[in-house]
Amino acid sequence: MLRYGPERSTKPDYHFFTGKWLALELKDRKTTSVQRSVEFRRKFLKKTPYPLIIFGSYKLNEAAMGIAKRRKKLTLVQIGFKYADDPKRWESLLLQYVQRLLPENLA
Repeated sequence: MLRYGPERSTKPDYHFFTGKWLALELKDRKTTSVQRSVEFRRKFLKKTPYPLIIFGSYKLNEAAMGIAKRRKKLTLVQIGFKYADDPKRWESLLLQYVQRLLPENLA
């Protein structure tokens, strides 16, 4: 289940090990809203020494997408619908994505 709160962490939501460490940031934005570069830098890019995966529902404008493309250790995974619209499917897609990252002996 996604958690919301007034605090804005500078760290990713999760770190996990797949043979190498990765960071995971979950986003749950309205599919009709577009995130600009200022919001992308402030609320999406987190401080981590590991490659960052941003998973969830969000839509970046051209400037924000340009920033993302310049980041070598960043992966964007957009699913196109909010968590509240279909929580089980949202969680299933997240689980499927993370399982694909795991080595065969751990998946």
